[in-house]
Amino acid sequence: MLNRCLILIFLLPSISYASAAMTDEKKFPYEQWFTGPLFTPMAITPEKEHPALEVTFGGKCSYGFYNDNWQTKSTPNLWSIFNYYDAQLGISSILGLEIIASWTNNFSKGAYSVHIQDTTVRLGFQVCNEVPGTWIPDFRIILQEVFPTGNYQKLKPDKYLTDLTGQGTFQTGLYLAFQKLFDLNNGHKYQMRFSTGYFIPAPTQVSGINAYGGSLTTNGTVYPGHYISTFCSGEYNLNNRWALAFDSNFQYQFKGRFSGNPGTFPTTPLENAMFTLAPELEHTFSENSGMLLGAWFTILGKNTPAFSSLFFSLLFVF
Repeated sequence: MLNRCLILIFLLPSISYASAAMTDEKKFPYEQWFTGPLFTPMAITPEKEHPALEVTFGGKCSYGFYNDNWQTKSTPNLWSIFNYYDAQLGISSILGLEIIASWTNNFSKGAYSVHIQDTTVRLGFQVCNEVPGTWIPDFRIILQEVFPTGNYQKLKPDKYLTDLTGQGTFQTGLYLAFQKLFDLNNGHKYQMRFSTGYFIPAPTQVSGINAYGGSLTTNGTVYPGHYISTFCSGEYNLNNRWALAFDSNFQYQFKGRFSGNPGTFPTTPLENAMFTLAPELEHTFSENSGMLLGAWFTILGKNTPAFSSLFFSLLFVF
């Protein structure tokens, strides 16, 4: 029910602004451009002279847990207010760097915690650029490293997991990222993105209640399973300023293992999977600034949390 409400909240402003698609494009002083969906990795290298910063604010509610049979079981609501900072810069014409840092303020059953989350660093290599009028897309290979800057172990029972903000492991892998722009017959444009990657988390020492389970007496090493992450997104412009967009992601993680004293509660990472969707509304203020409004929620999952969220992003190109 909550997911449906979020979709409705998103669709109402989208429908309201759809009528603006007939506005005369000559009134706009800059060429139409897409801000890009929020989650799908970029398939193009930022220009060296024009670094970009995207700042995201949002709220999230984790309201359940998908069991081993893909069924949702209710859990006490865990509310979060989060803030992401995404810095993008070009090192050369074919090499780009992206750093994503964030913090979250979590609330549940009267308890709360504020802490930074894990930090993501991406180094992208441009293999080829799109050739208009052909099927050749933008194609980029992205090396990604997730640094365990979030809190993941020695969690306090009276915090009800509000103090959990990370996985506690270095995660190394790469994405293959594609992007293609299509000019439609009606004068509008559609941009499609697709990225898929494979990642290897490093073993991590855990003590006490942690991101993988455990109890106060747990002490050992967790070996998280490798995982696959695939994104698909699209953007459709209504006019020079407004566009409809979406992000979708499917992630599958293999079962891990644990070595040491598990305590009184299992610590072995389970096989898990999750599919999420994020419908979005884009708006550009000028040739170098824009915003993104959207909802993000789980569609289905296995051994993963069920959640819904709303977010608002501002993008600045310098």
